[in-house]
Amino acid sequence: MKQLLLIVSVFFFTALKPQCFEIQSILVDACAGSQEGQNEMVTFQVGNTALNAANLSVSWPNNSWLGLTQNASTAAAITSINATIQGCGFLKEPVAGVLPAHSKVLLITSTAFNTTAQSFAGLTDTLIVLFQTAGNTAGHFANYQAGGGTRTLSMTFSIPAGCTDVVTYDRALLVMQNGAIGAQDGGAVEFTAAGVASYVNHGCQAPYIPLTVDAGANQTICGTGTQSFTATASGAYTSVHWSLGAGATGSFSPSNSLTTTYTPGAGDNGTVKLYVNLIKACGTQTTSVKDSVLLTIGVAPTVTLSPSVVTICTGQNVTLAANASAAVTYTWSTGAHTSTIQVNSPGVYTVQVSNGCGSSSQTATVSSGSAAPTLTVVSTSTLLCSGQPATLSLNGSTGTYNWSTGATTPSIVVNSFGAYSATVTNSCGQATSFIQINAGVTPTISVSPASGVICPGMSTTLTASSNTTNFQWSTGGTGSSVNVSAPGIYTVGVSNLCGNATATAVVTSFTLDPLVISASSTTICPNETATLTATGGGSQTNPPVYTWSNNSLTGPVNTTGGGTVTVMATNSCGTYSQSIVVYNFPVNAALTANPVSGVKPLIVSFTNGSTGATSYVWNFGNGNTAAGFSVPPQTYTSAGDYTASITVSDGVCSDQASVVIHVLNEAPELVIPNVFTPNNDLVNDIFRVKGYNISNFRGVIYDRWGLELFSWSDVSQGWDGKVNGNACHDGTYFYLISCRDADNTDIKKQGSFTLIR
Repeated sequence: MKQLLLIVSVFFFTALKPQCFEIQSILVDACAGSQEGQNEMVTFQVGNTALNAANLSVSWPNNSWLGLTQNASTAAAITSINATIQGCGFLKEPVAGVLPAHSKVLLITSTAFNTTAQSFAGLTDTLIVLFQTAGNTAGHFANYQAGGGTRTLSMTFSIPAGCTDVVTYDRALLVMQNGAIGAQDGGAVEFTAAGVASYVNHGCQAPYIPLTVDAGANQTICGTGTQSFTATASGAYTSVHWSLGAGATGSFSPSNSLTTTYTPGAGDNGTVKLYVNLIKACGTQTTSVKDSVLLTIGVAPTVTLSPSVVTICTGQNVTLAANASAAVTYTWSTGAHTSTIQVNSPGVYTVQVSNGCGSSSQTATVSSGSAAPTLTVVSTSTLLCSGQPATLSLNGSTGTYNWSTGATTPSIVVNSFGAYSATVTNSCGQATSFIQINAGVTPTISVSPASGVICPGMSTTLTASSNTTNFQWSTGGTGSSVNVSAPGIYTVGVSNLCGNATATAVVTSFTLDPLVISASSTTICPNETATLTATGGGSQTNPPVYTWSNNSLTGPVNTTGGGTVTVMATNSCGTYSQSIVVYNFPVNAALTANPVSGVKPLIVSFTNGSTGATSYVWNFGNGNTAAGFSVPPQTYTSAGDYTASITVSDGVCSDQASVVIHVLNEAPELVIPNVFTPNNDLVNDIFRVKGYNISNFRGVIYDRWGLELFSWSDVSQGWDGKVNGNACHDGTYFYLISCRDADNTDIKKQGSFTLIR
């Protein structure tokens, strides 16, 4: 049943309890954007006694009560809204604050409200409008929030005493315009006289309930009986009128009440449509709302059942279908309530159809026939070798046979591979079976490696490849691969219905020569080496590569340090190692002499620094010898160079060290003149230094300002008093002389001399 919503609506108020006023609705979520809090509205109806707005106070869920304002601005706002009303509704402000008995009042939360935010176009009643003084810009209520929480509105008139009404709503139950719970402009709450809340959303219009009518539920009558209808209405209306719709020719009694009785006419047949209208007269205007209801004029049903007699094969189903002459309820003897059922067993099946006007029934008889056919194709062989036939036979039900080859006999002979099928047909249907005949092939096999070599203590893997998989090795293995560790001949074979095949692998083994190290000597004295040579560790067909621990050479190697030396021989079978110990005898001869140079007679002391020795033999070069670790000082009486030596031994190895003693006739000396006269008289023309027993001579001449004038490194030469070929002036000049004496000790001299021409 649909409920029509009138474009022009009326403000709705329920019947009042015997009290001074009743809160009717709250517009919680107004349509004014950021100004929503100034556009919220409350409706209430005054009771049997007039009230005065000056006595009103309100306790909002949010914000404080600011009192009422009525002035030229509020009057202009009322005039602006009245100009938009299309019905016969009207807004007005109270005169001297009086709210007449039974008057309907709209309280707007601010004089600063938006006159176009909520539409009053469909208003059909008169409302008295009150405005709260401007100042509260935030909302007075609380919009939708999941989880909610209750909000309470309390309104009180101080006169008469006890004139208060309180309502409560839950913000979690506010609804959107589609009826679903949620947040959207227009969310509102309506209250019964008992204060019970209901949640509505009429969008951006003033808080009134539209004028509606509901004609009630569709009805069915049998034959020529009558049917009563009761419509329900909301909103203020003037009159009610029932009228005929499509297919209806009867009459209403009465036709001007929400409750009526309809008597079908002679032309009524099947389903007819009836209408109820609500009419609102408002001055010279008339508004109406309309709804319809359907009346079905029924008759007792009839039914046919198809098939009524049927035979089914074992395992098969049959569908029994009932066809009724009208809308009915089906009841089968199986308990089903559908128009068709499926059965798979023999028996008598009954269906009854019924409606409000009667019932009828029919039966169907289901008999049992033969079993559904079965079929299996079998073959004498599913693998055909070249030139070999196979016989295909049928097991299962008898009937008419049809092979995929075109044959119709119970068996056939085939000599080629492929898929074959056969079908058997009898009174209960068909059955089909398939078989795959595969082509047989003569087996082939190979083994890898066909020949191989294994190293001592190792193994190798032989792998067979074949067009079949039933391997049989001479070792007893049945996999495609075997692991062997001994030389020999290994055979593998395969077979199938079309024959057999074998393959052979020959495995041999390496014979490796032992790895040997030979040494030129296993004992090393100082400054001696031992040559080590490796042989073996491989064979002629598997030669080794040698690697020594003390270097990377691959042939013979030398060692001077001794110790353990290892050689590794690497061939295709792996790496083998051998070691040898070379003994090193660290005998070391060492001696020092003090002094090693000087003027005759020169007495020299000797110190023995030798290590690792057990015997010591001395030769001092002056004709004297000695034995023992320590010796007395030696005296050299003649000038010359003498070689003193020590020979030490540990019984196996020996070593020798020596030192040269320089003996001079006289001590080293430098003679430096303090004046010279380069005047070409061949007397004292050269500034020359005389030196005895010196070496590494160097001399430099400077002027008084430190400028270098001349240098020389041969003590036999000297300065001629010129610089770049020009004679220097008379005066004082300076020298710096350096050299070494016979003991290799540095000698440095500096001073001045005079040049006179």
